[in-house]
Amino acid sequence: MNSDCMLCQLKSISRHIKTVSISETDRLEIIRDFLAFLSKADTNITNPEMAAQLNRLIAAHHPDGEIYRREKEEFNQAMLDLYDTWHHKATQSDNPLHTAMKLAIAGNIIDFGPDHEFEAKSVIESVLESSLAVDDSTAMFQDISKAKNILYLADNAGEIVMDKLFISLIGHPRLKVAVRGKPVLNDVVMEDVIQVGIDKLVPVINNGTDIPSTVLKKCSPEFMDAYNKADVIISKGQGNLEGLINERDKNIYFLFTVKCDAIAKLTSTQKGNFVVMHAHRLPDCSVEPCL
Repeated sequence: MNSDCMLCQLKSISRHIKTVSISETDRLEIIRDFLAFLSKADTNITNPEMAAQLNRLIAAHHPDGEIYRREKEEFNQAMLDLYDTWHHKATQSDNPLHTAMKLAIAGNIIDFGPDHEFEAKSVIESVLESSLAVDDSTAMFQDISKAKNILYLADNAGEIVMDKLFISLIGHPRLKVAVRGKPVLNDVVMEDVIQVGIDKLVPVINNGTDIPSTVLKKCSPEFMDAYNKADVIISKGQGNLEGLINERDKNIYFLFTVKCDAIAKLTSTQKGNFVVMHAHRLPDCSVEPCL
């Protein structure tokens, strides 16, 4: 447990709690219950596990238990509307696979406003024109070419459409995608991959948890079987990085946008940078938690 991450979760309460129409009494109950949870939590708890508990408390007051369902569906459709444009952009580029990879990273930072199509295009263009602060992609593509099994860890809705493009160009016959086991925040679940059609390209499994990350001790046997068999693991987003920060026995590549100061410090980059980083580059956080 990192103090900065705990403070970040506390700041997020107001933003998340606005997604449900509840009384002031219920709002206070959620806040008190979350503070009580944090006061008793093990010091080794991860940032995503804190986020999961907050999501559970808020979702209990939502009609169907999924606080971002509408937003996720809208984000997915908005990106699907742009899919052909970016598929053409990637396939006509000098290096289609590298371009598709950068588009997948671009998806990690899209923030849909009222005119989400314009916003998405501008954000994606900025990523394509930018250099990667850390670029282990050459080694990643070499490992992909030799891999028998690949596991792709999905992250957020909307972003998953760009993952679809990247996965289609990877074209590996034994690639599996893993999503969350239950709705949590705006993370991808099975309904999202069905909406965007990834299930028609590759097998999709869920990790059995409602944690916005990959926390191995909480994952299902089916997920762990795929994880253990994978020669290459492509991990999207900060959430998955936070859960896998201390895993050194697997060949993991983290693809993400640096969204906070804690991750910037951890990766020796800057907030807003784009990164493709092998797990072996990360510091050892097993003694004193980094996140």
